[in-house]
Amino acid sequence: MLAIPASKCLSGLGDTSSMLGCMVSQNMCTEEAGKSDIISLEQYRVAATSINEPSETGQRCLLQYCQQLRHFAPRFVGLEAQLKLTFTWNDAFGINVKASSSSFYFDFACCVWNLAAFESLMGAKLDRTSEDGLRAANRHFQHAAGYIDYIRTNILPHMPPLGQFPCLSEDGLNMVKELMLAQAQLCFYEKAVQDKKKGTMKSPIVAKLAKQTSVFYHNTSVACKVGVLGSMLDSSWFAVTDFQCKCFQGAAEYWQAHASKEAALAAGTGYGEEVARFNRADTFVALALAQTSKYSLADSLTFGANGLRQAIQQHRQSAEHDLRTVYMESVPADSSLAEITSVSMVRPAALPELTEPVVGLVPLFRYVLPQHIRTANVKYQDEVTTLLQHVSASAEGATNAARNALSAKGLPGSLEAAKTENPLPPSLWTKVQRVQAMGGAPRLASMFEDLKATARRALQTMATIDESLDREDRTDAEFRRLNPDFPGTSSRVLSADVCTNNTRMREAYANAQQSDKLTEEDLHSDVTVEQLSIVSKTQEELLKLFPRDNVNLFDHDEHLDKKEEDPAITKLEDKLHELAALIETRTQHVATFKAIVAVDITEATNAALAQCKDITALHAENLQQAGALHTQVMEGVTKQNALLAEILQLNEVFEKSRVTNAKAVERQKVIQTVEQSVAKFSLIHSQVTAGITFYTSLQAKLTTLMQSTDDLAYTQQWQRQDFGAQKSSELDRNGQEMTDRDYALQLSNELNASPRAGVAAIPQQAQYAPPPAFQPAPQAAAAPANSAMVYGTPVSGPPANLMPMHAPATAQQAQHAPQGGYMATFPAAVPGGPSAVPAQSPAQGQYPAQYQQQYQSYGAPVAAQNPAYNPYAPAGPVATAAPAAVPPPANPYAQQQQQQQQQQQQSPQPVSSNPHRPQSAHTSYGAYPAMPAMAGQPAPAPYAAVPAPVQGGGYQYNNASYNTTGPALSPGNQASEFDQKTMRLCEMGFPMAQCAAALTAYNGDQEAALNALLTGTVPPPPPAGAPAGAGAPPAAGAPAPEKPAKPSGLFGKMWGSK
Repeated sequence: MLAIPASKCLSGLGDTSSMLGCMVSQNMCTEEAGKSDIISLEQYRVAATSINEPSETGQRCLLQYCQQLRHFAPRFVGLEAQLKLTFTWNDAFGINVKASSSSFYFDFACCVWNLAAFESLMGAKLDRTSEDGLRAANRHFQHAAGYIDYIRTNILPHMPPLGQFPCLSEDGLNMVKELMLAQAQLCFYEKAVQDKKKGTMKSPIVAKLAKQTSVFYHNTSVACKVGVLGSMLDSSWFAVTDFQCKCFQGAAEYWQAHASKEAALAAGTGYGEEVARFNRADTFVALALAQTSKYSLADSLTFGANGLRQAIQQHRQSAEHDLRTVYMESVPADSSLAEITSVSMVRPAALPELTEPVVGLVPLFRYVLPQHIRTANVKYQDEVTTLLQHVSASAEGATNAARNALSAKGLPGSLEAAKTENPLPPSLWTKVQRVQAMGGAPRLASMFEDLKATARRALQTMATIDESLDREDRTDAEFRRLNPDFPGTSSRVLSADVCTNNTRMREAYANAQQSDKLTEEDLHSDVTVEQLSIVSKTQEELLKLFPRDNVNLFDHDEHLDKKEEDPAITKLEDKLHELAALIETRTQHVATFKAIVAVDITEATNAALAQCKDITALHAENLQQAGALHTQVMEGVTKQNALLAEILQLNEVFEKSRVTNAKAVERQKVIQTVEQSVAKFSLIHSQVTAGITFYTSLQAKLTTLMQSTDDLAYTQQWQRQDFGAQKSSELDRNGQEMTDRDYALQLSNELNASPRAGVAAIPQQAQYAPPPAFQPAPQAAAAPANSAMVYGTPVSGPPANLMPMHAPATAQQAQHAPQGGYMATFPAAVPGGPSAVPAQSPAQGQYPAQYQQQYQSYGAPVAAQNPAYNPYAPAGPVATAAPAAVPPPANPYAQQQQQQQQQQQQSPQPVSSNPHRPQSAHTSYGAYPAMPAMAGQPAPAPYAAVPAPVQGGGYQYNNASYNTTGPALSPGNQASEFDQKTMRLCEMGFPMAQCAAALTAYNGDQEAALNALLTGTVPPPPPAGAPAGAGAPPAAGAPAPEKPAKPSGLFGKMWGSK
């Protein structure tokens, strides 16, 4: 069995500051909420990407992260450039192939791929000899196919192009899916073979299962050779799948041969088909086994194929014998055999854990919506709001028109009064009671004051928004004037939407103020004041407005009041009921419409995204429902107009029938007045209520705009402060670098250029004077083997770090000096003189231990070369209390020095390229002269011979040779450029060998070598015998050495032993 290789994550989440800034700047969330979700995201991702082996815990971590990605990955579509995140994964099939993407869908696909890989690996490791093992393996393979199919269907369409990334290509996903289905089908085949041995399964069914298995393997092998997968996939994948395809074709023919034998025994004819099927089976298996010579296949595969072929050959031999001796039939041609029908028992498993809502899951970034979804939401909100405004205005206008028309005719109070002969109809009194319960005229005045206060607050909020925007714009402009290199987006551009919305709010506010002015005029008019006073009366006061009747109601016989109803009154009453029902239905439609608009579209979008629904379909569905309600309301308005006209006609007939009764006419006028008063109160109350609702809604929107303005100002201020902090940090870093550089130069000057005791300081011009040219030396053109190099110049004798710092002590002082004739690094007492005291300035060799250890080979500067200068004389007078009284010490080398000076005059030697070092006084290359023995002391050991430098100049450092880049030095030539750079670095106080190593490591770059010396990062020298520059890092732009190709780990252990 083959297992899907897992993909490896090569990067973490990285810097999330841009992600947080994007969400905060676009008013998606607060900074605290964004930080909390980002921390949770990092925890989910780390737990998911750190899984290397399949386990229950690992799969749970992967699945939890995938469930979160399923919810929030669609939200960040279109925001990838602003998030600045990069996800890098290794391809599952290519060892050195990797891909990077800023899309969360890429991370989602790789994690789901690993879920499929772990499922396939668990299925491949199971023992399939038992029925439970076969079922479990089949379940794992079908789940793996389900995960792969989920990637191909739900993730791949949303992913950006990845280029050469085979595992997530269309061909790679199809190949892996077919492979998993093949192995799941193979489990059914193995179960069928076991049942066949038990006698519970028929051969034709086994043949059909084997045929479908070969079809799956054939599809897999074909996919291994096409597209980007074919050029990068290891050939072993094709070898195994093609081998299995041919083997199962042979197995299908083998079982179909048994089925043919059974059918022939039942029919009494057709025995030759069995042999033909065995021949075809043997051909397929032979083709499969022939691949073993080309590909290295597992023994488990070839062992099963060999066993199948042996069974085929045995049964074919028996069948051929029976056919020749018993049945006497011919073998049909291969082309005449019918193809075996395949039966598939597997399919990609359903994944409810990724397709259905998860109970208890708290999705991250619920507040984040992609730009195109937010744009669609805004467009939808504008459309439904416009429809609602039209519906509300139409419904309210129709209702008010009907109320005013009826109240002008005294309806329905006059109709009820005519039916009951009651001066004040109960329905009319109920209306008056309702008005009084609502507060009457005082309540209207109070509500109108509240309306004015709400309007003032909205106006103040708009002014605050304008002021904040103007202040932020001025602050941003001033900051950009002072910092032209600030890369952030200007506040004017970011606040364009806020300014536009605030302007729209001001226009709506101005229109509302005009309506408020008309309402205020109507409220304080004389007619309205009189009408409102009527609805404030009690029932007794209203009854006094009606004409009195002199009839004694107690003595009046009730049967005299009974009379037949007028048909016109009955019809008028029915129409009024119909109008009331129409208005009630319209009111319900408007309420439903308002409920649709009141739904938080953001939450609805979040729910739709969680269920992977199309947001456009959600908007279309809601708009369709709102459109249907709008149509019903407008149809009701049209129907009301016709109904109201009919009611008014019936009312005219009703009024004409009552004109002859003066008392009834007077009563009708009173009822009409009360009805108009109630209608006026309702009209003004509805207008004031609508105004308060408008200003309240306006204030809510303005509060959101003000919050957006504050967030914008905060974000811009945070970016400006961050830019200022970065700039300040950069200035501090540059200043610190300059300070460090000055300090290093100062330290170098103090160590190398400061005057020593008894030695005059070198002038500034002399310190950097160019070295003199070599004088021709007739006796030698190259340095002998026992010479040393001083700044590129070969000199005889020991290396510089073995030069004596003081003249040898006298016989009386020998007991205070170390062996070899060197003076101690501390002041010594002179016999016969006063006690030694510290010198006023440190003499050569008296520097602290750390300086001596760091600059061992660096000598003291001298004022100028003096022919009479004795390099073995003390660097200064011995520090005593009375230096004048101390006689100069004897120089036992005076005679030898005179001889050397004479030889120097006869044969001039090349001058050292270092102006700070004394020139060599030796005339010939050879062993350094041995020092004479001191009185009472053994003779000092001679200096060891120094190996000769390589041709062209070189340095010995830790037993390694560093060759210079210039040609070999010869008399008459100046020092090479490499030697000059080495000299300059040595002048700063660094050891010569380290300077040469640093220059060699950085290809002669003096500045880079100086930085390495200052930071102590000089690379180690190359091993002895290595070419020059072997220890140096590769030059910039040089190709990195290719790593040897590793063998593929997909074949063998990954496939299991079965």
